[in-house]
Amino acid sequence: MFRLAGNRPEAFRLASQAAGRARWVGGGAHAHLICWEGAIAGFAAMVIPACDKAVSAAPDNWRMRDSRGLARALSGDREGAVEDFRFVVGQGPRDPGIVETRSIWLGALQAGKDPFDEATLGTLSTWVPRQGAAESR
Repeated sequence: MFRLAGNRPEAFRLASQAAGRARWVGGGAHAHLICWEGAIAGFAAMVIPACDKAVSAAPDNWRMRDSRGLARALSGDREGAVEDFRFVVGQGPRDPGIVETRSIWLGALQAGKDPFDEATLGTLSTWVPRQGAAESR
């Protein structure tokens, strides 16, 4: 649905519908996917409730925090994004590339800068986060 970003009115309608439903149906994995996809498609503020649901469903899962951190940063909540990316860097993946990237984002956010230019968002749009329960580390 978020791939309809070229058709903004339709994408907005579907994003709004999905974000609203994510609070009530599906598990954390469903909410997580809405959070990630919505954030990179330009609907970060709209999908924050789905992001929060994903984190409350699996508070120790770094992937949920990573997605919410992205949505928070893109919607202007730098303090919340810093909190989530600190968690990811400290408790997150074993993949040093992800840790390094999130450390760079964290440093930029703490310095009051926006690390998410169009090229970065374009790269993120090709990455689909896994959300299985066994994926917490």
